[in-house]
Amino acid sequence: MKEAAPPAAGGPSIQNSIAQDSAGHDPSAQEPSGHDPSTHECTVQLHSFEDRAAKARSAICELLERDDVLILDTETTGVGDAEVIELSLIDTSGTVLLDTLVRPRRSRMNPYAQRIHGISSEMLADQPSWPEVLPELELIAGSATLLAWNAQFDRQMLVNSSRAWELDPPRLLFVCAMRLYAQLHGRRGYGLHRAIGDRGMQHLFEQHASHRALGDVQLVLELLRACR
Repeated sequence: MKEAAPPAAGGPSIQNSIAQDSAGHDPSAQEPSGHDPSTHECTVQLHSFEDRAAKARSAICELLERDDVLILDTETTGVGDAEVIELSLIDTSGTVLLDTLVRPRRSRMNPYAQRIHGISSEMLADQPSWPEVLPELELIAGSATLLAWNAQFDRQMLVNSSRAWELDPPRLLFVCAMRLYAQLHGRRGYGLHRAIGDRGMQHLFEQHASHRALGDVQLVLELLRACR
């Protein structure tokens, strides 16, 4: 998982409705006599932020209450054309459904990525390959909605690994947990570990191995639960 900026467009309908609702003000409308336009503009912006934050919180609560929502994270050989080397999947109760290292086909390990997640090529030599892991992922998550922090990145890594092995990429529905959480704070993006620190939840780093797939899905779940 990488904590990059979210995509500029797309995403689930709940996020689209937030964007549509925030565009409802007509700046050309006639202001009442004696009204300060700058004050009105600030009020509209405040209400717009509050509306987006309220809808994001509502979406998070709804997702956490659904039985068909799972949380996914990957660790990879790097960025760009990198491949998945670890994948974890839990449900919203925290039950681990899938947690495995994955042997890549061709990608070399990026030294910076290895320093972050601590997974070496030697650790992957005897692990299952993507053609072995993909059917299990599709069986578990094929009809689910997947929450992922910076979902665009994880989705692309699944595509990369599939293409590396000349397989059809999985057709999975993703919702970006990062975008929803960032909207609570009037932001477009938010690093997972920074978000946890800013919320005063640093103790979670002692309970869950950050920058490993299983640890990160557990951190995402804990952070989203705190928003309810």
